[in-house]
Amino acid sequence: MTSFEVIRSDTAVTANDGTELYKYVWEPGRFAGQVLLLHGFGEHALRYEHVAQFLVHNGYRVIAYDQRGHGATGLRQWSGDFGRLGKLGPGGQRAVVADAKTMLESMREEHPDAPLGLVAHSWGSLTAQTLINDDAKLADAAVLTGTAWRRFGKMNSGDLNKRHAHLGTTGGEWLTRDEEMVAAWLADPLTIEVSVLKLLGPIESLKLLGRPARE
Repeated sequence: MTSFEVIRSDTAVTANDGTELYKYVWEPGRFAGQVLLLHGFGEHALRYEHVAQFLVHNGYRVIAYDQRGHGATGLRQWSGDFGRLGKLGPGGQRAVVADAKTMLESMREEHPDAPLGLVAHSWGSLTAQTLINDDAKLADAAVLTGTAWRRFGKMNSGDLNKRHAHLGTTGGEWLTRDEEMVAAWLADPLTIEVSVLKLLGPIESLKLLGRPARE
């Protein structure tokens, strides 16, 4: 990878229900395909700048956006109230899935003959599972990290650090063993301590569940 950074373009796009989603685009010098990045719960798209830079330097147009309740999108929704970050607002998880589907369809329409990939982490990977389960043709390839089987007892919706607290004292031991990444997460005003069940409530949390399709 070259040493220079590709400058991204930042914009706001309007979802079907009028919600403004903050979108980030990295354009490659040579075009090999496209990738949509979906971030995890309690964070935001620009935490994946380094991932986008790696992909764009390998010829991929990269698009990411701050999902509902998160990052710049969440601040816009909640009139700058940092204390409400993580709350998805009207439409909940179904609207989150619809946003990702619309984004993929838009990318496909812009470059119909180009390979289209999906890279999704944690909560984003659960959304990706839902999308692929409903229509596998939305993306040509998918990479899911920090994912889980979407069944009762298979996902942690409470204290994510409980099993890892013995490894340190920051509260971010669950996140990664990379201490620099943990420090950046702790210092970021747009990240929040994650308790999905508390923030989403039981009804919206149930919408994360599902069973893989046979085909």
